[in-house]
Amino acid sequence: MKNNGHFTVLTDDNFDEEVINSDKPVLVQYSAEWSGTRYLMESTLEEIAEKYHELVKMTKLDFEKNKCVTQKFGIWRIPRFLLFNKGEIVDIIHGAVPMVEMERRIQKVLE
Repeated sequence: MKNNGHFTVLTDDNFDEEVINSDKPVLVQYSAEWSGTRYLMESTLEEIAEKYHELVKMTKLDFEKNKCVTQKFGIWRIPRFLLFNKGEIVDIIHGAVPMVEMERRIQKVLE
């Protein structure tokens, strides 16, 4: 498992351990190196991570390099964010969203 600041880098090999078996909610960011939207969301995600990293595990997954997990959850467009709680998907966020919307979705999971 690599850690990138507040973000854990996911792979097909560590996904279950880091996400499904996590004791706390997990935000999975599906993206790719070439994605322009990825860079647009970077500052929002850094702010979210700074604020919520103790309550929510923040993760990133390159959807092109990790085909098993990508196919398992039917990810074919990016960016896509999946919120997991107790091993189950509890929310799916499609595309780039404002910080206030991302926070609202995270807070809902924490209630």
